[in-house]
Amino acid sequence: MLTQIRGPRIASVIADRGVGGWAECAVRQDIGGLGVRCVVIHATIIARPDDRNRPLIPLRDANPGISSPLVTLGIIGICVYVLFGVQFNDPQPERVLYELATIPCEVITAEPLERIEIEQGICQRAASAPAVFEDKSVLFSLLASLFMHGSIIHLVANMWSLWIFGNNVEDAFGKGGYVVFYVLGGLAATAVHIVFNPSSTIPVVGASGAIAAVMGAYLVLFPTSRIVSFIPPFFFIPFAVRAWIFLGIWFLGQFAFVGQLTNVAWEAHVGGFVFGLVAATALRTQLRARIDRGLQRVRRQALGFR
Repeated sequence: MLTQIRGPRIASVIADRGVGGWAECAVRQDIGGLGVRCVVIHATIIARPDDRNRPLIPLRDANPGISSPLVTLGIIGICVYVLFGVQFNDPQPERVLYELATIPCEVITAEPLERIEIEQGICQRAASAPAVFEDKSVLFSLLASLFMHGSIIHLVANMWSLWIFGNNVEDAFGKGGYVVFYVLGGLAATAVHIVFNPSSTIPVVGASGAIAAVMGAYLVLFPTSRIVSFIPPFFFIPFAVRAWIFLGIWFLGQFAFVGQLTNVAWEAHVGGFVFGLVAATALRTQLRARIDRGLQRVRRQALGFR
């Protein structure tokens, strides 16, 4: 999701663009003497501190949910557990990223990275060199990356955006359908990143590809809903904009990084967002019908009917 950052014996955690705030680039220690450079993070944030444009940060949407967002809460809970219970619980958290997260080169070759590939950042297997993590499941890493994060700020930014947009999309798809949609959206976003970066040896973590898919579906299903936002650091008074304006600005903003040497994972965000648009458009009749039935049920309950 981002251009490789070179620098021997350093692992940098790089935050990239998404929807809800900004996260920092934190320099980490060397990962077990492997001389790693950086970790790619899907972050649902709108801008980094060095961006010239001001971020449009969502606070909430004026679109109450119909049912309890159990799946959305479950995803948030899993992500919190993975960061604090798995990644931070390891003596070398950065090593866990290489052991569990998606790496494009591994997906293309269907084999875990060798030591020389990690050290030199080149996707080129030696004749008989063993993999660093021989027991790593490349297929499982595609799923695991969707629930891993690079920092607390990264996690909070992603989960805040999921909380704002996810509950309504969950209502539309239903509990089981939403799980399938979320995972497929994240996999589609990762696939787009791999297509653009097939030889990358950098781990990819974060939920923003899947969240971008949720946002794309939200745009199709609730285009006129209001998103309460603010623009720091000069405009802290909250104001409301239509969802199609907010999400349109976010989507078009991804293309500002095309052709630039940047750490922004715009390809994955675009891929996830387009997946959400297409899926929700194809299923719009059924999804809107489920929403309307849910609203009717809520109205009957409010009137004392079951």
